[in-house]
Amino acid sequence: MNKELIAYCGLYCGGCRVYQATQAGKPEHYEDGSPMVCTGCRSLGPVAAWCDTQCAIKQCCRDRGVDNCLACDDNPCDKMTGFMQDPAYPYHLEVQDNMTRLREIGPDAWVRAMEARYRCKACAQTFNWFERTCSACGQPTP
Repeated sequence: MNKELIAYCGLYCGGCRVYQATQAGKPEHYEDGSPMVCTGCRSLGPVAAWCDTQCAIKQCCRDRGVDNCLACDDNPCDKMTGFMQDPAYPYHLEVQDNMTRLREIGPDAWVRAMEARYRCKACAQTFNWFERTCSACGQPTP
């Protein structure tokens, strides 16, 4: 079980297509051709810029010395509200529910639940936040 997959914001890094491609050894590429790799925003390995130096939530958690927004007395704050309301990323709406569930069942069970949530029930292929159907078998994703 990898607790590093619990992002500062409350997302599950294992649901990220860049993380999945990195794990599969088939990284995506930036427009300049350089590899786009990420091992999760809390990892010590390479992290995509938007989940590292460009992430205000990550910096805020580090500045406050908290593991994630769940541990912050000011949650939800303006940063989190803006993050959740970004129309380009509808899966951001999941973070408050994710943090509630994380509090209820603990990190080990939460990561296991997320691993199951992002795995196709029909064929066991992993899928990402954006996919509405499994790329392997075509079944709808939850």
